[in-house]
Amino acid sequence: MFYGWRLSGFFCLGNVLLQGAGIYLLNVLIEPLSATYGWSRGDFGAGQAVASFIAMLSASFVSRLALRFSMRGIATAGALGGALGYFVMGYTSNFLLFICALTLMWSSGQAFGGALANTCMSRWFVQYRGRAFGIVNMGTSISGATLPLTLFLLLQFMEIRTALWLLSAMLLFAAAPLCWLWVLEPAQLGLTPDGTPGTPGATDQANADAEEAVPWSSLLQTRQVWCVGILFALGFMLAAGLAGQLKLKFTDSGFSDQAAMLFLSFTALCGALGKYAWGWVSDKVSALRATRLLLTMSVASLCLHFIPQNNAVAFLFAVSMGMCMGGYWTLFPSLTASIFGKRRFSAVYGLLLLFVSAKSIGYYVIGLSYSATRSYDMAYAFFIATSLLSFALTYAIPGQTKT
Repeated sequence: MFYGWRLSGFFCLGNVLLQGAGIYLLNVLIEPLSATYGWSRGDFGAGQAVASFIAMLSASFVSRLALRFSMRGIATAGALGGALGYFVMGYTSNFLLFICALTLMWSSGQAFGGALANTCMSRWFVQYRGRAFGIVNMGTSISGATLPLTLFLLLQFMEIRTALWLLSAMLLFAAAPLCWLWVLEPAQLGLTPDGTPGTPGATDQANADAEEAVPWSSLLQTRQVWCVGILFALGFMLAAGLAGQLKLKFTDSGFSDQAAMLFLSFTALCGALGKYAWGWVSDKVSALRATRLLLTMSVASLCLHFIPQNNAVAFLFAVSMGMCMGGYWTLFPSLTASIFGKRRFSAVYGLLLLFVSAKSIGYYVIGLSYSATRSYDMAYAFFIATSLLSFALTYAIPGQTKT
């Protein structure tokens, strides 16, 4: 098997343990921690918004680091940082320290997964990069399908502290050493993107394809950057806000805790499938057309929230909204690579991640909606409006796509 595919699977695991955990894990922890310490859903919404914002800022930082340092060292540091974050989350009873630890864990996921994973895939693939982006980003959804349910079951037999320390141990003693051994670049193995064996001219070609450290001041003068940045900032705001309290949305719709957990896991599983599916679509058509299809499907899926809820409606929502939530994670790097090209990917991607840090507002919106109205209707209406705005922005992106 081509080594790039192996790395995509490994970074998928990193997203399961860290990126997906930051998004989905509080669905299980909010209620028991609220009962124990008196922390409200509004507190968690605000705290998760801050953690998400800082994590996205760190994503931009990691993307820039990848231009100067080895990916194996960055990935190893990410696994170690994630282990420390989980340990402190289990240790503390102080809300601010808990959020700081969540922020560290989530930010570390940009190094062992997240931004570094997408940068790595842009170096290993050209022809199949949409599918490669899909595989690594499937990890966040697979995490949502498995990690909250696993933790929910573990909490029937152990304390929150013990469960979180188990995750810390996995990262410290297994993931970190493997990062150092396995995270390599094509030139280190004598390969070029998509699995072509190295040739006498491969070094010259690699130098020609070397990524450019384009100044952000120059990039900010282009309309493409602003359109793509705002488009996906709004898209990730939707995906993050919905995922942050999705289990509670199902509970408030009248489903039992067990049924709500199953719907949460099923939604995340559909998100994982959606990430690969949208990557496949972007390889077959254009990434821009795939983005328009995604936004259309998002609006239709959000409207399902306002229909009287039953098992059939919840199932349809889980399938369609899960596919959409997953699609944003794949089409963001895919459209970036398509429009700006391989040589400028890391520089542009690092800048666009600053725009995407606005996704943290989604957690605040979902928490505010519930605190103000005791329902999520206001938040879902807001996300319908932002999706329509994003769709309009796709027609304002100038320029030709690049490879």
